[in-house]
Amino acid sequence: MVPITDKPKKSEPKPGLVVALEPFFQMCLENQGKGIEINEYKNPLTGEVDLTSIHLDLRVMRAAEQISSEAQPSSVEPLSVSQSGV
Repeated sequence: MVPITDKPKKSEPKPGLVVALEPFFQMCLENQGKGIEINEYKNPLTGEVDLTSIHLDLRVMRAAEQISSEAQPSSVEPLSVSQSGV
């Protein structure tokens, strides 16, 4: 067996589409666990993440949004009932 003496090549520049999707990916990272799950897989030869999957679970997002809206105080003010002598 011959040991590998070549160092892995440096990462190539990211394709334009990957650069364009970076803001979406950052938003997904910020909301991970709220209906968004991200899985990243590193290439064993280069160590670079070259496969990423993003799962958007609408059921979890709706439930989280409902819980959040229920936790906020109501903006409806109670009606004041005036007492009149009638």
